[in-house]
Amino acid sequence: MEHEKIIEYRNKPFMNEIWVDMEKASEEIHNILDDLMNIKNDFKIKQALGSNFVAKLQQRGSDLRKRISDDFSIVVIGDFKRGKSTFINALLKEDLVTTDVTPETVTINRVSYGEDFSVEAVLKDARRMRLEKEQLARENLDDLLEKLPCGIEYIDIKVPLPELMGMRIVDTPGVGDLLKQYDEQVKDYLNYADAVIFMVSALSPLSDTEQTFLKAALLPQEFSKLIIVVNMLDCLEDAEETSRIL
Repeated sequence: MEHEKIIEYRNKPFMNEIWVDMEKASEEIHNILDDLMNIKNDFKIKQALGSNFVAKLQQRGSDLRKRISDDFSIVVIGDFKRGKSTFINALLKEDLVTTDVTPETVTINRVSYGEDFSVEAVLKDARRMRLEKEQLARENLDDLLEKLPCGIEYIDIKVPLPELMGMRIVDTPGVGDLLKQYDEQVKDYLNYADAVIFMVSALSPLSDTEQTFLKAALLPQEFSKLIIVVNMLDCLEDAEETSRIL
């Protein structure tokens, strides 16, 4: 019996028994940031480092405090029409974000937990507009965008799914040339991302545009979690081709 217990213990996923005390870790990080921010009040150190560096240090400290208190952010990114929205809907087992879009009607969608289901369009002038779920459909979204007083910053979707508690999933428009107007917004989301899911198509995996974006925008960030999802594998001819692509 004792021998069986030893075998059971050895086969148990050991790392699953280790977790982070987030409250204590957050407190320790805040204390370190407090000490670091005191540098800006020391005239000699400030003079040695330069005002520009101290300003950047201050901004970095503010960014870190925001990330500590913010939800865990997962950004789904990739070229236009790679199945990002379809993937999110499949992941959450519910049709939440619009899949049939064009470069003219595409939006950034933020999906997070809410006690009740709700959809709001956050406009570029900071105003909000409550929407019905049906208004996210392509044919209704076209009409809505024409009537709004200004452009949409993002669509805020709250869903009563326990899996989303403490988490935010960001559905980005794409990184192709057609969507350059979203470059700065996507960059901001990546700066605060805790994990990135990069969507590619099995029919044209890692195109030149995708490789350039990976090298320039994603790899230098050194995300702790970078996941590449290959879509449309069911369109390939056989298992050998699937294996080659993967």
